[in-house]
Amino acid sequence: MNEADNILTLDRSEPAAGIAPAQPAENLYPLDWETTRVTLKDRRFKHTLRRPTSEQIFAREDELQSDIPIAKDGSFQMPDPTANEDIDAKFYDQIVVTTEGYNGNVPAAHKAAAFQALYLREVYVDEATDQFADEVPVIEEIGSGDEPDFTIVHLMRQPSESELKRYRRRSSNGQIKPGKRGKQRFVSHSTLKNAVEHYDLWCVGVHGATLKNLPNFHPVELKQYVDPLIKRLVVQTLVESIVGGLLD
Repeated sequence: MNEADNILTLDRSEPAAGIAPAQPAENLYPLDWETTRVTLKDRRFKHTLRRPTSEQIFAREDELQSDIPIAKDGSFQMPDPTANEDIDAKFYDQIVVTTEGYNGNVPAAHKAAAFQALYLREVYVDEATDQFADEVPVIEEIGSGDEPDFTIVHLMRQPSESELKRYRRRSSNGQIKPGKRGKQRFVSHSTLKNAVEHYDLWCVGVHGATLKNLPNFHPVELKQYVDPLIKRLVVQTLVESIVGGLLD
């Protein structure tokens, strides 16, 4: 995102009491939040957005894929850089509730920035963590200040060798296919479904989060409420840590 001052806050009710969260109840992140207030550019432009559904996230992912023609001499032209912005603006229109600070229509770039702000995260495996342990905590920090507003821990079991190979094999995001008259095409494809499948397979608990509408939950139940795009970030971070750790 281009706006350095984008911030994300939540309008939320008091969280329900879950099972043994690892931080005070007032700091639990509500995974079943209904609306979020996104503020752009020094709090001038404000947007209230509904939580995107999984169906909307997967539909957006499909639209983000590209088909790039490759000429006989190997030259090609990258997709229009504004295309993804238009797609995010389209899905913004599906979840926007209210806006403030605009005299007329909201520009597409603002819509895209507000949508993307929903996914501003720091996701990492702590350097002190043994990435080859039976269970590996992947940290998700939410908030734009010096200290995160929320810290969520995705506790992931160690993937088996065959599972890790399967995930990595399926993670290629495109392939070159033959086209007409000797030309070729690079066709990208989504990695989201693959990542979600392996997150659900490997996650053994989510800590630092809650459900407003389910007062008695177990940490493992929370994983079904994690946004698909966050699941992908967590899985990518886990795999990069494991594979990268072999080279240390």
